[in-house]
Amino acid sequence: MYSLTGGNTVRMPINEATVSSYWSTYAGAIDMALTRGRVILCYWAAKGGRPADLTAFMNMWTAVAGNYGGKSRVYFEPINEPYGYSPGDLNDFYSDWIAAFPSVPRDRVILDGSGYAQVPATVGGDGRLKDCLLGYHEYAFFDSFASESAWQGHIQSDVGVYHDRTICTEFGAVMNTGTLGERRFECVLDYNVPSSDKFILYVRAITSQFRAWGMGSVYWPGVRDNDIYALCTRSGSGSGVSLSINNASGLVLIQHGWGSGSTSRTPSAPSDPTSSAGSSSGPSG
Repeated sequence: MYSLTGGNTVRMPINEATVSSYWSTYAGAIDMALTRGRVILCYWAAKGGRPADLTAFMNMWTAVAGNYGGKSRVYFEPINEPYGYSPGDLNDFYSDWIAAFPSVPRDRVILDGSGYAQVPATVGGDGRLKDCLLGYHEYAFFDSFASESAWQGHIQSDVGVYHDRTICTEFGAVMNTGTLGERRFECVLDYNVPSSDKFILYVRAITSQFRAWGMGSVYWPGVRDNDIYALCTRSGSGSGVSLSINNASGLVLIQHGWGSGSTSRTPSAPSDPTSSAGSSSGPSG
């Protein structure tokens, strides 16, 4: 994936069972990824948008921070899409997490905005969290706009003055053929050509805004079997696993958002995977 896309980061989910039952295997995957670039470790709650057991949650992070707190290429995202918290409770939760792990540098901590990580400002304005990065998510199914400029205006409104410390840790769109809801995609979308299609409007707008701001971004999902949003398809098995890109035009726009390629969004060759393919504000992948 690094060599195919030119990204410099992978975002990897963890939960309590990752550490209690599968840590030796999963740590191997993390360590291998770190030989190529950066890793964002992000907690996924099983349900409800919050940990079911705070003690187990903190024990998990204690193990993770003990292994990777000193690794400069590892970023820590305490929770993905914390919709189970009110904004005030979420900021208290984050403040407690930071206090529990003072050895983890704040500029490697990514705090998702409230709800489904859609509102960075609710976290960004809290002085207790001022040195941390902010996580932002945006998808075409979150909102609906009829032009690229309207999409960009929406993103500018969502992120606002916090763009210099925000990373879009999730964005994605249809990258393959198949069925999504009631819509059948018989051929891959061409993201290089302006269109009224909602996915094309969204991808062109969001990646243009990333580039304009110099904002780091992470495409979701890079690899996921049987997912029409997946950027890559996996084939083979065992040591013979390989990846292929599902949508070359989609990759061009993603690279454009990372700051690669030309301002006219023409194709670019992947950059050195061990160097920064994104912005100065944070990881891209």
